[in-house]
Amino acid sequence: MTGSSQQDAGFTLIEVVISLALFALISIGGLALIDAVIRVEERTSGRIERLGQLQRAMFMLTRDLEQIAGGTLEQAEAGIRFERHFGSSVEAGRAISYALRGDSLFREVGGTASGTSQLLMSGVSSAKWSFFFSGRGWLDEIPAAEGGLVLQPVAVAVDILLDEGRAPSGSLRRVVELPTPASPELPL
Repeated sequence: MTGSSQQDAGFTLIEVVISLALFALISIGGLALIDAVIRVEERTSGRIERLGQLQRAMFMLTRDLEQIAGGTLEQAEAGIRFERHFGSSVEAGRAISYALRGDSLFREVGGTASGTSQLLMSGVSSAKWSFFFSGRGWLDEIPAAEGGLVLQPVAVAVDILLDEGRAPSGSLRRVVELPTPASPELPL
């Protein structure tokens, strides 16, 4: 009987070590790729959430100002205040105000005592309101006409400066044309 050869029976130790080293290198590359993808996703989702917050705030501001009631638009402390129609035209307008408190822009509905306060956006450095009057252009304040009558602007603009620490940062400007004013325009 001839002796059986055992040379082809399995892997050598060197082959096993080399295959384990290659598998480890491929695994480390895969883990680094997964870690990078997770970090990018976290940054992206934070930016998308912030952009959504900014879009909602600008949408609400625009809708409120486009539906301003026949009352007056007034400058308030760090913001503006006015009445807006809700629902049917028979229903009386509700008081709306926008104000910067700390580093956040808030929307108040129904006054401070019985109303609700809604955080529109955080991370705001400043909010500057300006008012457009026909024949006068943009003014930082609503002037009073003769006889104490408060004049209504044709358009309102808000310039919002966002904090540098949060993405996206920079400035936003929203200009909203108001419905035809019920009160007289500013004389030339």
